[in-house]
Amino acid sequence: MISKETQLTDLISRNLISVKPDTNGVDVFEILEKSEFHHLPVINSEGECVGMISKTDYYRLQDKFSKLDLSSAVRNNSLYFRSLIATDIMSSDLVQLDIDANIDDAIGLLLENKVHSIVITENNKCVGILTPYDILKQIKKERNQKFLGTKS
Repeated sequence: MISKETQLTDLISRNLISVKPDTNGVDVFEILEKSEFHHLPVINSEGECVGMISKTDYYRLQDKFSKLDLSSAVRNNSLYFRSLIATDIMSSDLVQLDIDANIDDAIGLLLENKVHSIVITENNKCVGILTPYDILKQIKKERNQKFLGTKS
């Protein structure tokens, strides 16, 4: 099972789709709308994560009638999103952890800060994101391997 020896490199999502701080809100929301992931890092020109935009942020900004698919809501969303850039939308209160930290540190940060993602860094550059989902996937994988009597 997941232990202190479990490496963050084995758990994190590395193939990140990210945006720049000045990315237009329409582009940000198009990415979130078409993706299955829930967290979109905002990465500056030095490779540092300066913010995070979640699907929850996106849903909060939508016109309250968006779910009804009213044309006025679609128009209002388009106008509003066009007036925003990533830094207007993102949360800059990030929880970050170095890639060399252990899984206990990561779990502690998730619980202590009540967040759904941790930015994983190496030399202050964003190299991935760790979410509770990533940890649960690993637990399931290990349980399946134990049940089948195999090792990865």
